[in-house]
Amino acid sequence: MPAPLLIMGMHRSGTSLIARLLERLGLFLGMDKDANAEARFFRYADEWLLRQSGGAWDYPESVHLLLTDGTSAGTSAGTSAVRGLAVRYLDGLMASPYVIRYLGWRRYVRWRKPANLPIPWGWKDPRLTFTLPVWLDLFPQARVVYVLRHGVDVAASLQARQRMLVAQSERAMGEKRPFYLRDWPRKRKGEGFTNSLRCATLEGGFSLWETYLQEAAGHAAVLGDQLLELRYEDFLSDPVPHLLRTAQFAGLVVDEGMVARAVTAVNPQRAYAYRQNPALQAFADTVALRLAQWGYTN
Repeated sequence: MPAPLLIMGMHRSGTSLIARLLERLGLFLGMDKDANAEARFFRYADEWLLRQSGGAWDYPESVHLLLTDGTSAGTSAGTSAVRGLAVRYLDGLMASPYVIRYLGWRRYVRWRKPANLPIPWGWKDPRLTFTLPVWLDLFPQARVVYVLRHGVDVAASLQARQRMLVAQSERAMGEKRPFYLRDWPRKRKGEGFTNSLRCATLEGGFSLWETYLQEAAGHAAVLGDQLLELRYEDFLSDPVPHLLRTAQFAGLVVDEGMVARAVTAVNPQRAYAYRQNPALQAFADTVALRLAQWGYTN
């Protein structure tokens, strides 16, 4: 049975685009997915893993407390036990009826577990950048596609999304103000007025981008040929060869004609979009040295 393909990278970096294209070429990414091409079953699992250490997608660093093997200086002996429990729990979850959300009824009845699928399968989630070691405990042969994008474009996209969500919340509060307390149960569970206060500023989003890239670089150093790095801008400039290589890495049987048809809607103008905005270009100038550490110019 094929090992899963895991698609990771910083949020707003093009992971959704790559996932959708690979799905079009035959990669099974799940039946129940959100607007970002993320299988809800695995996204919820990754969110749960981050919460075990008090983390979240925009403050993910604390997951290291969960991942530590317990033998390093300054760590407690209990951390390895918690990681082991998490792995056992997820393994059981993928053999339970809950996995119908990913497999769908027909595949569940026939195969029962994702690991039994006879076709290329996997999932996409930016949070994998931090939860990957746990999944590798379960799937040591998993292949990883790592997508990265210019940090200023990422920070600008995160800030734009944050502003949109706040504006939507302001409109909703104005329209439903006499009944706003009815939303309290959902607000209490985390469905608040904002997606990430950290990403309300360009510096906040940029620093989060740096955090994700640093984490991914650690995985790349360990995984070697098991990880494929794909720069968003390189992909947009010449999508066919990059997607062909990625699809083959994913175990898909494709040819250049199939790939060419899949990328007809790819828009190369999305590369380095910040250069069209003087304010974003000015911000890029202030972080030029930090960008250069990751092979990007301003």
